Amino acid sequence: MTIVEFFEKSPFENMISCLAVKPDKVIFLGDMDEMGKVIPTYEQFLKKKHIRTKLERRKISRQDLKSIVQTLTDILKTERDCIFDITGGEDLTILGCGIVFAAYRDKYPVKLQRFDMESGKIIDCDGDDEVSFQGAFSFTVEEMIALQGGVVLTDYPQPDPDADKQDVDMLWNMARRELRFWNDSVKYLKEFEKRTSPEQDKMHIDIDLTDLSYEIQGYGRKLKQYTDFLEDLVGLGAIEDFWLGRNHISYSYKNAVVRRCLNSPGDILEMKVYFEARSMRRDGKPFFDSCQIGVNIDWDGVDRHDNDTRNEIDVILIRGLTPVFISCKIGQIQEIEPYKLWTVAERFGGKRVRKMLIASNFDRYDEKSELAFLNRAKEMGITFIANATQMSDMDWRNMLKNMVPW
Repeated sequence: MTIVEFFEKSPFENMISCLAVKPDKVIFLGDMDEMGKVIPTYEQFLKKKHIRTKLERRKISRQDLKSIVQTLTDILKTERDCIFDITGGEDLTILGCGIVFAAYRDKYPVKLQRFDMESGKIIDCDGDDEVSFQGAFSFTVEEMIALQGGVVLTDYPQPDPDADKQDVDMLWNMARRELRFWNDSVKYLKEFEKRTSPEQDKMHIDIDLTDLSYEIQGYGRKLKQYTDFLEDLVGLGAIEDFWLGRNHISYSYKNAVVRRCLNSPGDILEMKVYFEARSMRRDGKPFFDSCQIGVNIDWDGVDRHDNDTRNEIDVILIRGLTPVFISCKIGQIQEIEPYKLWTVAERFGGKRVRKMLIASNFDRYDEKSELAFLNRAKEMGITFIANATQMSDMDWRNMLKNMVPW
């Protein structure tokens, strides 16, 4: 089987049929130089996925209908079982496919189809009620980034698929009731835990307090809030085996999800967003096809150490062929945050990317500054959620559901 693709700037439109159908060959039609720049990336991508589809390119002029028809005719006469994929095609290219299909459908095995880029489903365009792929196709986060020439770095593992959302909800409710206390407490927790024995893993904490009064500024005040915080966590069941002596503290985290929620003050909001998205269902199946938290992206996958261009997106969700890039902020939002989100999402999310900035609360210096920030976010196509601490469970589900076609 050979799939004929009219080359687009979007790698998702170029490669979706190839990934769904896994044909023997894909022939791209377009500008030779433009295709030559990205096809090696596609070939490397297919190689890593152990897909043996051969990729070819042929030159056409999209403004020359005669040339389009002639090229398609030549392909049809020399290739076996052709599919003309008209996903994202322009007027003349689609017309050319129609002309060739009408002229040769009785002589050569040829089909017309396109992908619905919102649902990920193939649509039959030749009236025979047959398609080359049943169901809906979706990219994973790693596939989406790789097709754009980047690499997802696995610095931190994703949460266990069987992890209990209730642990996250419990800690989120604690955090949103007293956000300032939460922020300071997690900072102090981190400051004290830096002094734990290097042989200890992050799940089991054992701290000798003997000399810390000389090392930690404001030791007495911080120790009091730190231990009060630990006692609150004990009451919630988030930490276990808590022991506080005159010069010693030890305890264990309930599980890796609790541990990750307490890595930094803002991690609890990221985990809340991620677990809300992961728990959503439609017709008994996960609403989102791919969910990842803390996605660290190397822009070109080439290790240059300190010279690498890398960015982290707090949460990325994909439903069908629509990705959602989400940035989560607890506390003050820096002016640069919308630009950082926009830059990475536009680079790796494709034409259908959705962008969302979720804040625990929104507090600017004055009304003018607030309006300017909101206008910038709107101009960048960023959905801004300003009051995450006030949202109900239904608010969370509706917010995420409304970001994508469903």
